[in-house]
Amino acid sequence: MALNLLRNLLAEIRQSQWFALIFDETRDQSGLGQLCISIWWADQSYTVSEDIIGMMEMQQTDALTISNALKDVLLRCSLPRQQCRGRSYDGASNMAGHLYGVAECSCKCSALRDALGVTQELYNLIRASPKWTVRTSAIDSVVKNYLVIDTELEEIADECHGEPSRKASGLRAVLEKFQTYFGLKLASVFFSATEQLSTTLQGHSINIQEAISAAETTKMCLNRQHSDSTFTSYDLVIKDRQTFTNEPTVPRKQGHLYASPSVYYRMQYFEELDLLVAKISRRFDQPVFIIMQEVETLLVKSCAAVPVKPSTALQAMYKDDINFNTLEFQLKMLPDLIETANKQQQM
Repeated sequence: MALNLLRNLLAEIRQSQWFALIFDETRDQSGLGQLCISIWWADQSYTVSEDIIGMMEMQQTDALTISNALKDVLLRCSLPRQQCRGRSYDGASNMAGHLYGVAECSCKCSALRDALGVTQELYNLIRASPKWTVRTSAIDSVVKNYLVIDTELEEIADECHGEPSRKASGLRAVLEKFQTYFGLKLASVFFSATEQLSTTLQGHSINIQEAISAAETTKMCLNRQHSDSTFTSYDLVIKDRQTFTNEPTVPRKQGHLYASPSVYYRMQYFEELDLLVAKISRRFDQPVFIIMQEVETLLVKSCAAVPVKPSTALQAMYKDDINFNTLEFQLKMLPDLIETANKQQQM
């Protein structure tokens, strides 16, 4: 029965001519990586649907593996690749190529890398969450319950055997580092802004201009943190760390000499801040956003009976999909269609 439903659904999708793929990487209760595949499409009456067509267990989550999974899905579902008009990798950030965003930023900052890593390992060990995610609320929870977590890890290390015991001991050693606590505080400050941006971008009714405005607002918020007067994280951590961690030290790096731990962590703070802002800018500084803005403007102005013509770039991109001579007349009719639809709703 399920197979018949899937076949009927895929037949409707093929008839709709165009579709988009959505890949969402997550983990099940056992901790195994799963790739959820959905298809976004519109039927002949322009009703938009987003349907899950299956899950795939992933031994690896690198870009090549996910790319091969994409090709396999298209082949098994008999969906022509030429008709795919979009791809989304919600959760599968490895497919971002050189635009890794926050994930790449955290890898370049050792304090943030340790902080996010220990938060994830705590989740895996204590099973507070089955999903592979490190949200700001999770980071804040680790900070607020630092001593409780340390006590829990000590009990696991003493009472359990094998891998759980070794992991608990290793996590306790990481939590005792000043760098870890500093990284958690830093992540809470930085990722609160980026998480709000992520939530905004996932809104169902958001348009491209709102998305760009949200990104600019986030960058402005982060840029305000770029001053010595706002660099308070270090002093706050120094005040708290007496209860939680050991003394701050300067890591030994070949070719790098730092006058003090304060100088080193200040450098990490500003480097991470610059990198985060640069990644957000690069995400939204892509040619496709120009096209998306033009499509949005084209529709909005046409609805307001303002004459507007598609650019050469837009016509070149959709030359095989749209008859632009027909589109010109259809856009002129939009105000009349809207007026008719509003009258019908009032009846």
